[in-house]
This record gives sequence, C-alpha cells and structure tokens, in this order.
Amino acid sequence: MRDQIYKASKKKLTNPIYWLELSIPTMMTEADWRVVAERVEAAIRAAENSMTVDGQPIAPAYVVITNHTFLADEDVTGNPSFGFLQTIKIDDYPFGRPMEIEAALEGYDRHRDIFWLMEAWKTASNVPITFDGSPPELLDSDGKPQRTVKIGDVIETPDMDGKMVRATVEEICSWGDDKAMLAVGANGRHWMVEMPLTEGEAQAARRYTDAVFGKNNASRGLRDNDPFDLYDWMLKAYANMTQEHVDKFFEQNPALAHYKGLPLKEARVRIAREYTKWTWMRSRQDQAAKQQAAAVNQAAL
Repeated sequence: MRDQIYKASKKKLTNPIYWLELSIPTMMTEADWRVVAERVEAAIRAAENSMTVDGQPIAPAYVVITNHTFLADEDVTGNPSFGFLQTIKIDDYPFGRPMEIEAALEGYDRHRDIFWLMEAWKTASNVPITFDGSPPELLDSDGKPQRTVKIGDVIETPDMDGKMVRATVEEICSWGDDKAMLAVGANGRHWMVEMPLTEGEAQAARRYTDAVFGKNNASRGLRDNDPFDLYDWMLKAYANMTQEHVDKFFEQNPALAHYKGLPLKEARVRIAREYTKWTWMRSRQDQAAKQQAAAVNQAAL
C-alpha cells in the first residue's frame, strides 16, 4: 500500500483521486473487511505523516480502496465487493474526526463530488430491484394492500406552533429503522414532520426503497448515523423556495434574522442547514434519552 501511494504521489497530479483495487480472491465477512480497512487506514496515515516526494511532503489526495473479489475469482457468488474512502492532508473532510456540525456541513458541500462518486459506485455495485405492484410487507392478513402515506396526500399534523392543521405532503423519506421525515406545506408555510412507520412500511422501504411512498426516483432511506443524508434531503425539499418564502422564514425565526439579506440560492442552503442542525440535534437528544431510560430500567431489574 505504501509503495502504491508513493508511485501515485510521484505523478504530482492536481486534485488527485488515487483508486487502489485490492482484488482479494476470497469472500470476506464484514468483520474481516473492517480489519483490512483498519490496516489500510494505518498505512495511509503513516504515509500522510512521513512520506515525501523529491524532499517535499506528499500532496493532498482522496484515496479510494475497493475490493472486487470476482476480479480474482470469477466463480464467486454473493456480494463480492466492498470499498471505502480515506484522505491525505484534507483537514476539512467531514468524516473520521470530531467537527462542529456547521463545519461538517460546509466540508460536505466542499467535497460533494467525491461523495457522489462513492454513492454512484455503490449503486453500480448492486443488482437493481424492480418494483411492481404492492409489496407483500404492505398486505394485511387477508392479502389486501394497506395504504401508506404518499406525496401529495393531505394529512393532519402539528404546524411549527404546535397547532393541528391540514397540510400537503411535499416530500418524504424513510429515516433510520422505524420512522420517516416529511416535508409538508400549508397556508404558504413549509416545515418538517417526523412520522413513525409501521413495521410493514419500514420493511417495505428497506426492501423496495422509498418508491413505496409514491416517489418516482426510488431513493433509498436516510441513514440516521450521520447528518449528511438528512442535509441532502433538506436541500431538495427547499430547492424551490421563493424569495417570499425565505423572507418569511427568517422573519419567523428572529435568531436567524441576520441571514435575511442572503441571495436566494444561499438562503435556501442556509434554511436547509438550520433545519438539518435542529433535526439532528433533537434526534441525538432523543436517542440519548432512550439509552438513559433503558439503562435505568436495566439497573432496576
């Protein structure tokens, strides 16, 4: 690994991505490849800290590590690949280090192209699943389809002041294991609502993606272990806000009033970030409270 990084660094490329293929010929469990990932990261960190080319420290770079078992064994079955991303001397890369959430979102936007590349690799590495008819997870005991919430539905939900109103579902995405995040709108206002999913809805979303909610892009659910999926979804949800909408948002949130003069495009990003930070911090607090309650209950047994 060190030799490969040195040879790549010697090329002195601008904004390089070093893509290194391992081609390990045997299938590996998750525990196995995580051991490989740890050793690879150790080699990359050692190169980052001490390697030089022509007497100068090596330049910043992205390092993508993949293993496609079928390249070394064409008879392999199952899921024969894994991959991960590391960096060299990129201090604002928002993974693998503690960061304040605003700085993490800023870094995510700055390195968005590499994240898109890795998501594209993962999508291309999986066999696509077709979606046709009602998922069996949404059938009742008599085999009849059970309706779930879809984009365009009008639902009863609390508004930003806690008052129950009828609002239109404008966007929806499953989040975590048992809930969904909805973007809703009513009376010229737009806000986020968290909705619990039934066991069948959650299973259907995991198996068939969010197409079960009437989405035509069949997107996967939001991962709840980092804020970046949520941020991407917020950006899409607020991408069409008008100047009137963003002005009203800042007027209704005095702590953010100083952002009111932002250009429309930047204002949409700011609103997405503020909603992301608020939702993420609340979800962490809820998770901590559940863990504390579980610990108390366990101690009481």
